[in-house]
Amino acid sequence: MTRLNFKSGVLILIMASTGGGSGCSPFIAAPVATTGSSSNSTNNTGNSTNTGSNNNAGGSSTSSAGAAANPACQASASSSSNGFQAGTGSSASPYIICTAAQLGIMNSYCNSNSSCASTYFQLGQNIDLTSTTPTPIDAFNGTLDGQNYTISNYSYTAATPVSPSTCNGTTIVLNGSALPGFYTGAPTLATPTDAVGFIRQLNGTVKNINFSNFTLVGGYITGGIAAIFSGGTISNSNISGTSSVTGVWGVNSNGATGGYPNCFPSGDGPSGETGGIVGFMYQGAITGVYSNAVVSGNMHVGGLVGSAATMGNGTTQNSGSGISIANSGATGNVSGNDTQVGGLVGVMFGSITHCYATGNVTSSYSYVGGLVGDMRGAVSTSYATGNVSGSSVAAGIGGLLGELDMSHTTTTSITVQNSYATGTVSNARATSPFAQYNGGLIGISNSAGGTLALSNSYYAGANTSTTDAAMVGTIAGSISCSGLFYDNSLTSVGCTHSGSCTCTGGNTSTMQAAATFTGASWDFTSTWSIASGYPFLQ
Repeated sequence: MTRLNFKSGVLILIMASTGGGSGCSPFIAAPVATTGSSSNSTNNTGNSTNTGSNNNAGGSSTSSAGAAANPACQASASSSSNGFQAGTGSSASPYIICTAAQLGIMNSYCNSNSSCASTYFQLGQNIDLTSTTPTPIDAFNGTLDGQNYTISNYSYTAATPVSPSTCNGTTIVLNGSALPGFYTGAPTLATPTDAVGFIRQLNGTVKNINFSNFTLVGGYITGGIAAIFSGGTISNSNISGTSSVTGVWGVNSNGATGGYPNCFPSGDGPSGETGGIVGFMYQGAITGVYSNAVVSGNMHVGGLVGSAATMGNGTTQNSGSGISIANSGATGNVSGNDTQVGGLVGVMFGSITHCYATGNVTSSYSYVGGLVGDMRGAVSTSYATGNVSGSSVAAGIGGLLGELDMSHTTTTSITVQNSYATGTVSNARATSPFAQYNGGLIGISNSAGGTLALSNSYYAGANTSTTDAAMVGTIAGSISCSGLFYDNSLTSVGCTHSGSCTCTGGNTSTMQAAATFTGASWDFTSTWSIASGYPFLQ
């Protein structure tokens, strides 16, 4: 894959092969700031024009197709008794997959062998699925190492799920199987049409695998690599080319077309989670993963992950422990019909570190963010550059985070630090009360009796309403603010519309001078850099 980086005014091109290489390159952030007019195409790389004349490629990734195949793939016949090209399924001798047919065997094999627990697989070469109808893997608890090869032209459309037969305030029953409430337990696979992805339910390891020209139209929970991710790791993998992930069904709290009615108190319940890589992430770690897929769905929609949340007993118990996303990014446009929609993640309990989102984000309802729609954990060294917009009933629209919230979590403190946003933040309704919930960095913050801290971050974009705020739209409770800056040449609003948060506005020249930030104790040794534009992350 390729990765572009501007650092100290020098363009650096980093290449990683699609076979036999070491996977994705580390997180690279480029100096980006928009003038509020980003125009991402359907399959965009999130490029935004910087007023300091630097352009960002958004860390988009592509895969070439010329890597040498595993020698086993050159054999005229399979040497494995299970239909794979070679191997015994052990860590020392993994099953080798060389053809579309062998890839298709994985589902039936895993269904008959404990979801492939403790079983190892490797791709042996690039696999083209043109004119092939793939078979999603129902459940996978083993290890799949793509060896940096590419699966191209994957295209799958799920059957339309039936309407709920039960809607009693606590449970939705689909096709005879109950789906759990959002806060009450780990999701389980109900029927094939309810969870749709390359893997329907993953509790294992997927690494070093690339998808190019990937199309997925899902059912109730939809994710490119895994619909449901209940534990393990996804690493050094990507979706590139002309790709899209679409979630068709879900709970809608605002009555939007195409979803089930809201059966759950306060909107809690399975909600049509849709993500470019993962639909619903219950446990696990994602690192070194990228997607440029255009993602659309209902509630809980993200460029990388739709929803990431551990479960507890009752509606206030969700620690986010065991969930992390690091060194990853999404560059596709993201849209939702309902609440909690983000360029990277729709709703997130857990931590985000060294991540980015560059696509435009739109929603017909509330909690919409350039990086995360609804954040319930820590964010560090991350950024968003896409434009963010909501409808006439939207609240909580933020360039970085739509909402930073400590309710429904056992966490007592959350920190957002060393991050930035540069996209235009807009709302179709420019009058109170909804417009006041928009912020350049964060739409709404809610400390819920805990401690929130926002530090060493900036906003360099435009707000379209005079009732918006440059930093935090509305503050419920309190938030500690330090080392915060915004470009007042692009927006004339203050730091916050409601509540207390101190920040400093400066014109474009001031915002592109290192002295502005070093005086506030920003770290330009290991965290930030600055060249001819705004500060950017190392």
